Amino acid sequence: MNTVKEFLDKAGKFPAIRVFNRFQSSPLYLVFFAIICVFSSTNSHYIYISHMWTLTFFVTFGLIFNPDTKPFLAPFFMLYYAIGSDATYFVNNPSQNILGSIAPKDLLQMYIMAAVILSSLFFRLAISGKFRQLFKQKNHFIFGLLLFSAALLTNGLFSQNQNFENFLYGALAVVGLAVAYLAIRAVLLQTENTVEYLCYASFCLGYTVLAQFAVLCVKLYKAGHLFRLSASGSVIGILETWMYLPWGVSNMIGAVVIMSIPSAIYLACSRKHCVFYYISSFLFLLCAFITMGRTSMVIGALAFTAGVIICSFFNKNSFACHIVNIAGILTLGGVILLYFLRSGYVSNVLERILSFFRLNQDGGSRLKLWKLGISDFQAAPIFGYGLINPNGSAANDYSNMYHNVIVQVLASLGIFGILSFAVHIKELITATFKKLTKEKLTLFLTPAMILATSMFDNFFFYLNFQMIYVAFLAAIEFINDEINSQILTKE
Repeated sequence: MNTVKEFLDKAGKFPAIRVFNRFQSSPLYLVFFAIICVFSSTNSHYIYISHMWTLTFFVTFGLIFNPDTKPFLAPFFMLYYAIGSDATYFVNNPSQNILGSIAPKDLLQMYIMAAVILSSLFFRLAISGKFRQLFKQKNHFIFGLLLFSAALLTNGLFSQNQNFENFLYGALAVVGLAVAYLAIRAVLLQTENTVEYLCYASFCLGYTVLAQFAVLCVKLYKAGHLFRLSASGSVIGILETWMYLPWGVSNMIGAVVIMSIPSAIYLACSRKHCVFYYISSFLFLLCAFITMGRTSMVIGALAFTAGVIICSFFNKNSFACHIVNIAGILTLGGVILLYFLRSGYVSNVLERILSFFRLNQDGGSRLKLWKLGISDFQAAPIFGYGLINPNGSAANDYSNMYHNVIVQVLASLGIFGILSFAVHIKELITATFKKLTKEKLTLFLTPAMILATSMFDNFFFYLNFQMIYVAFLAAIEFINDEINSQILTKE
């Protein structure tokens, strides 16, 4: 291993490779990656497969020859969103069959790309010794994640719903949570500007989705599917049922884009051009409002407000930034008020709020799903009834989940699952609020948003959200490492 590492380190000193490595370690690489993802995802397999192979080459080459591993954050955050469509989207395909739009031969190529990238990553981490170093560090999250992984792998055990498919879904969640956390935690060790680079990656993801959504809106407008029209032909709203990209439907688009708000706020607090990052965070929130993702609108607005407060009270911003803070809050308040006025939400406020969060007693009520979840828990209280709901009517297994992370864990994983999940939440709170800093508090907003949106949806169990979630856990832990190192230095 040492011989291989020495050879690659020497190869990395060649002028051309050294220039490439510097490019990868800069935010410009993330911008380049985002642009390719936007162009790739808005085209068919004739375009997006070749572009994804190009990105795979860049990632693999960098992992082999670049000792700085943090550029792996680019594919970790964005490569999934480079997936294009092999179906005729936006005009004649309201079925929203996302995976069904990908040709089998293209799906196979994606699996090969993932295998190549992951093999290169673990090769780099192995020869650098970062995995060995990882377990020498103090880790707040490993025990809870491993315990929760055990609950995921044993979901539905001894229940009437016990089957191999439940195990596979549990194993996929283990990859998205525990395995991804360990990989990103190792990637971030001994690198410079680590947390800032991670926030740039998340920020670029936000603009990737924003650009894809803008292209989508243009296509929908040309096809006549963007606006909801009255009988007289006047515009009365957005037709969100047609708003979906090859990787997700409208509420997922809104949920992904708001996860970049804390990163924008973090960069606004630490970079010179704070106004640009504040405006960007508001654009991310505006995108969620356009998609009509109900939970994303509320949680995004709360995260935006919290971020502004953090920056206003815990950071010495310029006068221009304070003006943008005030303008952003006032604009947000105006947008929310206008939305409620136009929707008639002023009268019968409680009833309207229950309807907004689908807590009323109509056909799509969340309460009915939650009651079903409690019933399934009672049928199998120890290890749960399994992640796959056998009584669901939707074609997508994730759509058949209970749309509440606590109910889902309780019903699917049982007492073992809810206890292990509680241990993980306790670790998250301890890692964030012990020796609290404004940086940790800002980063904490992202996992908190995923958990909050998952109180009315299933985002916590989606692989792409899990990867975002654990990346910010690793960033919080990295700051804890720096704090502990500073304390040891002073002693």
